[in-house]
Amino acid sequence: MSASRPFAYNPPPNQTISGTTQVGTLAVGDINVEYSTNYGGVTWWEGPDEDLGYVICNPISGGTQPNPISIPAYVGFKRSKLLTESSFISIANYVAKGQTAPFTSGDEASTWLTNNGYWNSWIPTTPTPTPTSGVPTQTPTPTVTQTPTNTITPTPSITTSQTVTPTLTVTPTNTETPTPTPTPTEPFFILIQSGDILTAQDGSGIEYQH
Repeated sequence: MSASRPFAYNPPPNQTISGTTQVGTLAVGDINVEYSTNYGGVTWWEGPDEDLGYVICNPISGGTQPNPISIPAYVGFKRSKLLTESSFISIANYVAKGQTAPFTSGDEASTWLTNNGYWNSWIPTTPTPTPTSGVPTQTPTPTVTQTPTNTITPTPSITTSQTVTPTLTVTPTNTETPTPTPTPTEPFFILIQSGDILTAQDGSGIEYQH
């Protein structure tokens, strides 16, 4: 029994049809319904057998894809010769020729096709995890060793401050000894009486008789 699926052209402003996957302007049927009755209001076309090779579906502008019933058809198909990665890359490079650099892997080719409105049957590869032994490997917990840092504590320098006690030097002041100024004194008298004669002598030694 072949493995295939239906496709339809479903451009904007059409909404995504229930039970389908929308890739660019293509609707891809994912549920078991009667597509021949124009499910979702569009014309459906059955794709090629996917067991024989990888399939690429692309929109056809103008509805010019040749078909057995000679009606406008807006979808076309291509299939790789073999169901291998290299065969899929080859057909993908043919479709994208001149639009991008040659593909080097199936995942790279499938991503570019999807991003540019092409549906493809390539299944992205998933890296196989490396099996581990039944005995879990214990990861040692690093022990944090604190290495003391020898810090040199500076020895305080004792600075001897000599306090200079000021010596009071008495500088003799040459004071001129004033020459005494003779103060004029009032004449004084010494009276000497000899009989009727009075002799007065003043301070200068001058005698006066009366």
